[in-house]
Amino acid sequence: MDSIDLFKRLTTNLSFDSVPQNLKRKNTQSILVNSIDSDKEDAEPSVLVNKKAKKVKNLFQINQEKINHIRNLHHINVNGNDVPNPIESLNQLYNESEFKKIFDELNEHSKQLMENLSSYKFGELTPIQMQVIPVMLNNREVMACAPTGSGKTLSFLFPLLCYLVNLKEKERSGIKSLIIAPTRELSQQIYLECCRLSKNLNINPCLVSNANKEIKNNFKIFDKDNSILITTPNRLIFFLSQEGFKNKLKNVEWMIVDEADKLFEDGQEGFRDQLGGIYQACDNPKVKHAFFSATFTNEVEDWCKLNLNNLVQVSIGRKNKASYTVEQEICYVGNEEGKFLAVRNLFKEGFEPPILIFVETKDRADYLFKELIYENINVDIISSDRTQQQRDNTMRSFRQGKIWVLICTELLGRGIDFKGVNLVINYDFPQSGISYVHRIGRSGRAGKIGHAITYFTDHDVPYLRKIVNIIKETGCKVPDFMLELKDNSKKEKRKKKKLLKKAKFSKIKNMNKIKIKKNTSKIDEKDKKKEDTKLKRNKKNEAKVSKIKKSGKMLKKSKNLH
Repeated sequence: MDSIDLFKRLTTNLSFDSVPQNLKRKNTQSILVNSIDSDKEDAEPSVLVNKKAKKVKNLFQINQEKINHIRNLHHINVNGNDVPNPIESLNQLYNESEFKKIFDELNEHSKQLMENLSSYKFGELTPIQMQVIPVMLNNREVMACAPTGSGKTLSFLFPLLCYLVNLKEKERSGIKSLIIAPTRELSQQIYLECCRLSKNLNINPCLVSNANKEIKNNFKIFDKDNSILITTPNRLIFFLSQEGFKNKLKNVEWMIVDEADKLFEDGQEGFRDQLGGIYQACDNPKVKHAFFSATFTNEVEDWCKLNLNNLVQVSIGRKNKASYTVEQEICYVGNEEGKFLAVRNLFKEGFEPPILIFVETKDRADYLFKELIYENINVDIISSDRTQQQRDNTMRSFRQGKIWVLICTELLGRGIDFKGVNLVINYDFPQSGISYVHRIGRSGRAGKIGHAITYFTDHDVPYLRKIVNIIKETGCKVPDFMLELKDNSKKEKRKKKKLLKKAKFSKIKNMNKIKIKKNTSKIDEKDKKKEDTKLKRNKKNEAKVSKIKKSGKMLKKSKNLH
């Protein structure tokens, strides 16, 4: 047998081209290593270490690329040092090393918490939940900005409950966390969500409905372990003025402010002074702060950067932007009468309740309510003039579908979650872009598509630019001439407030005969004529009264003379 035949038999069923390149390289490397002299063998360990270091760097880069991809995909913007990585699902918390310790300590409570979460029946985490939950679980202070209806409440309640359940028995006494909201309706909504999520977890959410009753009982409700106080700023300031409550906030370890930009507003409509007093009262060195809203002003951001430690800023998309799930429309109606015409025609054409109508003042809400009742529309009103029981009954009826149309002021423009609001009507033009974003945010919540219509008159033209820019940013159509308009001034804002106070609704007869005229500068000429006639009558009456008085005096003088 020749050497060639022997080689053929030994190499049967082998294909030399199929050998992987890695094996070839390894073989060549081993040959080269074997051929190296003993002096050069001493340098081998340092070469291998450098190769391993390069591999580690590559793995870190790959991981960072994945994180950046998740953030870019969901429009998550972060600012801060060593920001925790976002999560794509809650199950990820059990597997990642930085959260595994927390959930291992929770044991049975973690299962109960997940069972409570299952009642929400949501498929995926929203972008704000993806980033804020891991940040708060790492005990970092947060300033979070996300569109309306994006799940901000759950993003702070879930990590808060994890923190409270994980506390030792000695650390659980008294009020451990404080949640502040601008209105009682919003605080009640947060309270109900907190009760639902903290079921069977030995946590006590507290919402004070009767302040006088709690004062008589010496605030015993807050002596329970692991209490969460959910309240409004004014009520809490009232409690702090009472002797029995002064030391109740010393154990607070988490202070959460919902609708933070509203609470930072100064003046009669804002709560800045009250918030400052509450901030000072929570003087526990362990206290951490979290601020949430759909809109943030530069003033709030600057304050947070100066006063909060190791702050993480989280924003979804562009700040102060309207939700993409709301189809927005802007309509010219000429004057005040045109507004009512437009609403009346909209209802005549057919509509799908529930509907929210926003007006600027309580008086205007009352006038519009009376006008719509004449049209046989199932309508009600909610404002700060009504008692708390009336407001609660109205909210309940609206949620149950007993009321089709609800007229409201800015009271409901913040945070209130009405499921399935199909249409929001801005009857009165909003005073600012922030107000507009919050108003239309009552529709199109939790991924559902909503609709918003904004009416404007000749007097509203100077304010159009800001609102039009917001509408355009969300991809809705806007006429080109509106984008060329100048922005409003402070003087024009003051004029508008005065006009809104004076303006009244009047019952319109012969709707089809009335035409809307452009460039009308007067509001309700009929009302002015009526006022003039009243003044004339009053003057005549005063003249008659003065004559009668004079005649009476003359008679008395004549009697005295006799």
